[in-house]
Amino acid sequence: MNTNTNNELYIVTGAAGNLGSAIVRNLVAKDLPVRAFVLRGEEAARHLPEEAEVIEGDVTDTSSLETLFANIPEGTATYCIHCAAMVSVSTLVAEKIWHVNVDGTQYIIDKCHEHNARLIFIGSTGAIPELPMGTAIREVDHFDPDTVIGLYDQTKAASCQLVLDAIHNGEIDGCLILPSGISGPMDYTFGNVAGVIREYTEGKMPAGVEGTFNCADNRDMAEAIFRACKDGRTGESYILSGDMIDMKEVFDILSEHTGLPTIKTILPAGIGRVLGRMSDMAEKMTHRPQRMTSFAVYNLLRNNEYDSSKAITELGYSPRPMAQSIAEEIDWMIEEGIVRIPMSMAA
Repeated sequence: MNTNTNNELYIVTGAAGNLGSAIVRNLVAKDLPVRAFVLRGEEAARHLPEEAEVIEGDVTDTSSLETLFANIPEGTATYCIHCAAMVSVSTLVAEKIWHVNVDGTQYIIDKCHEHNARLIFIGSTGAIPELPMGTAIREVDHFDPDTVIGLYDQTKAASCQLVLDAIHNGEIDGCLILPSGISGPMDYTFGNVAGVIREYTEGKMPAGVEGTFNCADNRDMAEAIFRACKDGRTGESYILSGDMIDMKEVFDILSEHTGLPTIKTILPAGIGRVLGRMSDMAEKMTHRPQRMTSFAVYNLLRNNEYDSSKAITELGYSPRPMAQSIAEEIDWMIEEGIVRIPMSMAA
């Protein structure tokens, strides 16, 4: 069904990323006009639908943002879905992460104000202060970087509050989306879940660290974000999360769908914390980003139980089971030749 009313425009920043590209595909499938904002020379951008207008630039480059928002016909209902962010568990690029995630968000706010665009800001569940284990984490009405742990989460808390302040001050209209981890196929940036799948299938993951994991499918998030463009209440935030499962369950899902042996060695939290501190030291000594930093270990050991009932009720959010999402991501990676599994072993 053609849902394009010919007087709408959807601007998606970070459009080559896992979630951003899923949003672009969702909008194009609805025959809606999309401007997809990607970094210059970004390899993953070549996989975006040809129907999308791809514009290269950087959220920290105000001249490229001028191009992104240029030539919008008068009377066009413009929705800016701001996905662009720098995600890292490393502290080596602290200044850049802050510049992209916080300063870049302010530049987007300025453009939305200038062009009367409704802003759908993609934050993170990590921007919400953690609650005790066993207590589901819900949306908050204020964000403070000093109440969360880790540089990335702090930048997301700061940028969420920037958006809320702009909305409450009447500068812009909009709402906030707070995703948990993101899984699902067509992740050409090879994020965390794809990285785990690749390492597992290549036999480079002899053990795991105990803890929990929470992610939801990029396609389900994309549909809820589309609905938020019109149905999201001004100044409200919406958690988009999935199942919370422990690392043994993650490894069992991988094994069940690939036919490869499951990982049975799960290191206790104490050893995980020691490995995290060792990775932190290695970063400082080598100036090379490490994957299993203290922040990465914290994300496994923290409370990862989130309540998406608000998004389910107001945005029609309907997350598929995490096992299904990961299985479909594995299938996609096999089809693309990103990972190779003996045919006799694949589920």
